[in-house]
Amino acid sequence: MRRGPLIAGILLALASLGCGDDELSFGGSWSSASRNFGGPFGHDQNPLRSERFIVYSGDATTSARRYAADVAEESLTELEALLAVGANDYDFLPRYDEDKIHIFAVGSQDFENNTGIAYRDGIIVISRDNRNYRRFGFDGARYKRLIKHETMHVVEFLLIGDPVHQQASDVWWREGFATWVTGQNERSVRTVAQVEQWRQTRGDLKGGGNPVAVHVWSDFPSSVLEAADTFSYYAHFALAVDYVMSPEGLGGTPSDVVALYDELGRGRSFRAAFADQFGVSLAEFQRSYFDRIAAFLPP
Repeated sequence: MRRGPLIAGILLALASLGCGDDELSFGGSWSSASRNFGGPFGHDQNPLRSERFIVYSGDATTSARRYAADVAEESLTELEALLAVGANDYDFLPRYDEDKIHIFAVGSQDFENNTGIAYRDGIIVISRDNRNYRRFGFDGARYKRLIKHETMHVVEFLLIGDPVHQQASDVWWREGFATWVTGQNERSVRTVAQVEQWRQTRGDLKGGGNPVAVHVWSDFPSSVLEAADTFSYYAHFALAVDYVMSPEGLGGTPSDVVALYDELGRGRSFRAAFADQFGVSLAEFQRSYFDRIAAFLPP
């Protein structure tokens, strides 16, 4: 199994935040990872183990912890089948006693307006007995989309391996692929008319609504960041990924995606790795994006 150097993990959410390396140890807390999201969170020293996950919590019920583990196991099975990868392809931190992905299930603790975030080797998600589960209208299908999305982030990090490069992919790709694997874009952006309406509402903003223009978080328009509205871009990120992976688009394959992550883990830039794997420069893809999508989608 490949092993990367031991450094701080990285948290993914509405912004990219540093996460102290104690958050990745069994006995530690998720204090740094959670402090900007209603934390710090502590756990009760009674983790629930499944085949590939360890679920920590402060006060989520045992049934809620088990439910999160079961959904995560199902999600990871699907992701591994899609990408044709497994545990031997992951690069867990060297100090781990067990190579399992961590889940912190947020029970009654206040998670503010959040439902899930991911960091280097795990995810923090609401449990089904958290008030945000009901507040945001979650059901089984939506909860699975949440966990699968966040777990895909962790799979990407573990396939890239070296923590120095774990966030080397562009934001549009990282969030787009995690959204694409849940099928979310299939329900939201399906026609050229929808894309054009999107462009009309974003045309005067930074990037003109082009999802491929969001390489890093600071590429979002300032008004979008201030309104915490970055999630509105996710379906369009997923559409861009759908085009990359479609035979009618760039014809990408799951093996191309894994090779992309491998290149990133070896220190190659996302721009170079993208061109290597998908046969078009990132600059050209961004420049021609809307023309390509107009030919790709029905009116």
